[in-house]
Amino acid sequence: MRKKCPYCGSDKTKKGFYNNQRQRYRCNSCGRQFQNHARDKRLEKTLWKQYVYQRQTISQLAKKYKKGKDWIREHIGNVPSIEQDHIPQPIIAIADVGSAPHLGNRFIVSAQ
Repeated sequence: MRKKCPYCGSDKTKKGFYNNQRQRYRCNSCGRQFQNHARDKRLEKTLWKQYVYQRQTISQLAKKYKKGKDWIREHIGNVPSIEQDHIPQPIIAIADVGSAPHLGNRFIVSAQ
């Protein structure tokens, strides 16, 4: 079975060289080169985004992609977490204690 060209859909493709340990192909119809590797990584990111941001459950994702729940869990877990530096922001805290007894003790905190 030959690989189909993702650009023109032709199955007239030929194996080419390896790039970063991934097989590359050349389409004899349109002449473009492609490699069949990124689908899993793109799918993992898509699964993760749908799970986190769109609040899809494991069961919903398994049904949508016609995969098992364990497969979905494994691929969601494969997405690397992005470490971000968190820089604390300065705040100004103003405490007005006891100057207005009818208002009680209130604290006002504002961020700059």
